[in-house]
Amino acid sequence: MKTYPLLSCAAERDKLIKVKAYIKTESGSAVIRLRMNGKVLEYTPDADGRFEHEFNFKNGGNYIMIDFDRFTGTVQMTAEYV
Repeated sequence: MKTYPLLSCAAERDKLIKVKAYIKTESGSAVIRLRMNGKVLEYTPDADGRFEHEFNFKNGGNYIMIDFDRFTGTVQMTAEYV
């Protein structure tokens, strides 16, 4: 499995970030992975390949990544302050 960081967020104060993703899988799999300092969470897109979640980043050291396992397809991801 290969991991690719797609977004790195650092905050001086609380930041609420909305992340939206669309993963069109032709083969293999892809999992969204969030690392907040030492804590790691994994999210699987829904059956249509869509993912939407709000994260509260309290400080720096935040990374949103996608873990690919023999993946072929398309990934679209956006992030915005809420």
